[in-house]
Amino acid sequence: MIWRSTRAYVSKTLSTIAEAWFGYLTVQARSRHRSHPHVKTSVTELPFNSFLGIQIATEPSQLLRLPSGEQYLNHLGTVHASAQLALAEASSGEFLLRHFGSTEGIVPVVRRLEAKFRKPANGMVTSSASAAPESLAQLDAELGSKGRSLISITVELHDESGVHTLSATVEWFIQRLSANEKNI
Repeated sequence: MIWRSTRAYVSKTLSTIAEAWFGYLTVQARSRHRSHPHVKTSVTELPFNSFLGIQIATEPSQLLRLPSGEQYLNHLGTVHASAQLALAEASSGEFLLRHFGSTEGIVPVVRRLEAKFRKPANGMVTSSASAAPESLAQLDAELGSKGRSLISITVELHDESGVHTLSATVEWFIQRLSANEKNI
């Protein structure tokens, strides 16, 4: 009997801690969003993405690109997994930014990223991203009614020779700021 009550207490405590932590992260994200609006027209303007050299792609069928360079290579001489993951995450954010037009009044946070590395990447890597039209419609409806929503964005990466190097799904939690929060 003691074990059950202890287990229930620990479970409730961990749940409370997780809720408090998520609340803290949301407050911190809102605070940073208001006081440091880094994103203007593209996620390439974010300090980390700029540091990595992520650029807007020049081809209409592509979203973003990571240029060719030795700084992106791993021990095998191919594009490092972390560089590709950074491009995939940035591409999903760019897709959402283009959907919304700006991040004014919303707080987007990556909740999960799942990726499958398909083949080694060589040279410049480009991305494309998409979401089902019904998912975008649900996102807009839920943001309007509940003020928050989840959406999954699919990202595909290809290297400069056209090799499909990575497929990823990036799940975003998006919360609309209330009028009071926008003015704080």
